[in-house]
Amino acid sequence: MNKNISINSDKKTKKTITIGTHNGLFHCDEVVACALLSMFIQNLYGEEVDINIIRTRDLSILEKCDISVDIGEGKYDHHYTGFNEKRDGENGEMYASAGLVFKYFGRQLIVYIKEDIAREISKSDVAVKENQEIEDMTEGKINSLYKEIDEEIIKPIDMQDNGKQDTAHYFDFIPLFNPSWHEEQSLKNFDKSFERALDLTIQTLKNYFNKKILNKEGIKDEEENSAEELNFQAIVEEYLPIISNNMRATLEDNTDSNEVCKVSPELIDYVESKIEPFISSHDFSIYSEEVKELIIKQKIHKIVDDFYSAPVMKKIINKAQLSQHSILEIPSQTINWEETICQANEQNEKNGKKERIDFVIYPYPNGGYALQCVPKSNSKEDKYTKRISLLKKDKLPDGITKIHPNLFFATGEYDALIKLAEEAIKLEVEKDSKGIEH
Repeated sequence: MNKNISINSDKKTKKTITIGTHNGLFHCDEVVACALLSMFIQNLYGEEVDINIIRTRDLSILEKCDISVDIGEGKYDHHYTGFNEKRDGENGEMYASAGLVFKYFGRQLIVYIKEDIAREISKSDVAVKENQEIEDMTEGKINSLYKEIDEEIIKPIDMQDNGKQDTAHYFDFIPLFNPSWHEEQSLKNFDKSFERALDLTIQTLKNYFNKKILNKEGIKDEEENSAEELNFQAIVEEYLPIISNNMRATLEDNTDSNEVCKVSPELIDYVESKIEPFISSHDFSIYSEEVKELIIKQKIHKIVDDFYSAPVMKKIINKAQLSQHSILEIPSQTINWEETICQANEQNEKNGKKERIDFVIYPYPNGGYALQCVPKSNSKEDKYTKRISLLKKDKLPDGITKIHPNLFFATGEYDALIKLAEEAIKLEVEKDSKGIEH
């Protein structure tokens, strides 16, 4: 499934390189992995290459790809049972697909980019000495750069995908570009959104690598401080009414449509309370002005989307007949369900009620359904701690197409997924009855 991409290949030979990854909802790690590979391949073959990215879960199609990431149990997938590849030995952080691709292609990509920078400098009026320093970058400097880049931008992505941390990083804008819950949930629409996120990621990686290599050599990046700061408040004021109006048709069955179109004080307060921490926790210096603006606008879209999804989720919860261990059906994977469900669970516990929601089930873009465990709470500390985990299986039960190795997510037929959740709930009830801690 992962064929050899030789770094000594003949650049004069026209080639088509196909990268395979999974379809549906996309995450930071496989988008960055695909972006790094695209940059590497483009630098390797120049204009004499066509890069084709196929998003699928069909193994027979993936097997025909030159390289696959984040799926297929190959060299650049970290999801299969038994995967244990870590940085710096046993005590290091586990790799995800971004880290695996950077591990095997990162150093050579640095070499290619520094060669491009040297060529550009040679065309400009920059001193010959500075150009010579770029051209003569030693292996030690390349290794040092590799480690710095991995630590600064790649490892945080891997740790987030592996459920180890959820702190801000340069590429956490990627999931914002997934289709919202009120938009078309087709695979085609997810693919279109993926392409948009991939393009912004490649632009950002190129900016980052260029700045990093120039700064390593002590050469000032002339564009670093030339861009004016974005007027974030102006973007908020411009986009709130537009997004509210766009959501009118979607929400008129769930709330008063006139209220949706209204830029209310509550909505403004909510957006400001969310956008300010987002801005303050991010370093925007590596983004172009265009990318900065797109990220902020997309973040505002997501915040407003969350604002309106809360009452929708509350109505779904209120209509459901909850039990001590409930499975709740929701309309989409991308609706902000975690916050509302965790609040409902916490409120019931506070009021001495036994009703809890332990799993959600929703239509999956691939067809069929997906089952997901509800976190213990919505806090950063508990975000990756499940209330109840799925049971480990030696082989997939009938009707189940996938169970995540971390036992929090599964896909398949509706009835089979319900049965899977009920098995986990049954074991939990038995533990409770025996007073076993879990």
